[in-house]
Amino acid sequence: MFFMQVGTNIPCFITDSIGYHKQPFVLALVDNKAEPAQSFVIIEGRALPFAKILDALDTCFKSFYKFDLQYPKACYSTWDFIQKFVFKMMEDKGKASPPSVRSLRTFIISPECSPPASSDV
Repeated sequence: MFFMQVGTNIPCFITDSIGYHKQPFVLALVDNKAEPAQSFVIIEGRALPFAKILDALDTCFKSFYKFDLQYPKACYSTWDFIQKFVFKMMEDKGKASPPSVRSLRTFIISPECSPPASSDV
């Protein structure tokens, strides 16, 4: 996922990144607000616009499955976490989850991390 300033020349950004990014990725254009102003999925040199960054992330993730692509090494752990924890898809695309993903998943589902029961509030 890349965060660039609103006003970034997207065609130039795509052209400059073609040699570096062969797999799909999310591009979010931000100003000084917490929510990105615009979000895109960049696939095969094309920018697909999305109203919400979560929709872009969802589409980007699903494109790895649709096109049978491997996750990039630099962000393998992130995509593996999204695959197994968010989408609950346990097939491993050829690799076991890294220890960091297993540790984070264990932490999130542990009772210490769970919200208190309504009677405890």
